[in-house]
Amino acid sequence: KAYLATVESFDKEIGRAVLLQRNKVSEGEHARVISPGKGFRDIVLSDLRDENGEKIECAPHPKMLYSVAAPFELHPGDIVSGV
Repeated sequence: KAYLATVESFDKEIGRAVLLQRNKVSEGEHARVISPGKGFRDIVLSDLRDENGEKIECAPHPKMLYSVAAPFELHPGDIVSGV
């Protein structure tokens, strides 16, 4: 499926990941996080926010930085793909 984003950073204290967008994603979209050397985990992309912390419904622009809530730790370089 489509290559949606790459993880840029993760804040353990608040459980949020900053992603660099590759293809359009929308609130509630099901995705798969691929961790090099560690396999993959499924995630629902929720609570999308732009660089200013404003809630957004989608990330439509290539190379846009946005954040999502994450129920597990993500690592810089992890790949987010569609399922």
